[in-house]
Amino acid sequence: IGFTARAAIDKDVKPKYKSTTGLPKKGILFLGNVAKEAIRSSRRIQITEGPFDAISAHLNGFKNTIATLGADLAVDSINTLKQMGVVSRIMAYDPDKAGIMATKKTISLCQDIGIEVLAVPFPHGQDIDEYLRKGEASLPLPIPAVEYVLDHDYDLNGEDIPHDLRYTR
Repeated sequence: IGFTARAAIDKDVKPKYKSTTGLPKKGILFLGNVAKEAIRSSRRIQITEGPFDAISAHLNGFKNTIATLGADLAVDSINTLKQMGVVSRIMAYDPDKAGIMATKKTISLCQDIGIEVLAVPFPHGQDIDEYLRKGEASLPLPIPAVEYVLDHDYDLNGEDIPHDLRYTR
């Protein structure tokens, strides 16, 4: 058992989330017990990084949402989702370096077992909680995660890509 807190007022506070030291995050699907029936019936799961993002999504009607507590989704967790009948995974990770890198890792893991990976392109660097707190009733349409990743400026090692090597439409 542990606790997590989020910097709510000053967006530039680092780290954004602070958890109990030693809290095991790997393999935890926060709100998984609450979202289980919505996930099974829709065969889709929406995954956020932080617990407050997932809570905000639930409060706004997105009942198939869970959080990974900032950790990468474990292979065991992906297999559990597949056993639940999930065919589509919507990444609603933060549009920062860590979120993009986690999305990249997830693409290959999910493709190996036949789960489609989509990503929500939030505007202006917002996360799902910030977006929904502005009063939005719906989320931006998810796009293929590969396209989402190509639209960002990090290579597979998380290094900035020089401008002359960036993907453009």
